Amino acid sequence: MFHEIVWRWSYASRGRLFHLLPFCFKCDTQIHPKIGSIGPLGEKTDYTCDHCGNQVLLDGSHEQVLGWISRQIQRKLRSPSKEWKTAIKTHGWRNK
Repeated sequence: MFHEIVWRWSYASRGRLFHLLPFCFKCDTQIHPKIGSIGPLGEKTDYTCDHCGNQVLLDGSHEQVLGWISRQIQRKLRSPSKEWKTAIKTHGWRNK
């Protein structure tokens, strides 16, 4: 989970992440992101749940957010401290 959004993904050949999808932290509904705003500070992406209305607004385009999340997932998986094991114990199914 990053930024109160549950992220799920699949693996392609050679361990590459693909099909990275956001889900609502509160009700586990898949979220379809929308452009939140484009202003002098750049673009924001709106992750609002259609079911419960939970909203998270993140800096950058959806593609930029996906890139950042993907790098954080890879970092946790490579971490010598085994951060991913802590995440699974803490959040259980939300990290599948």
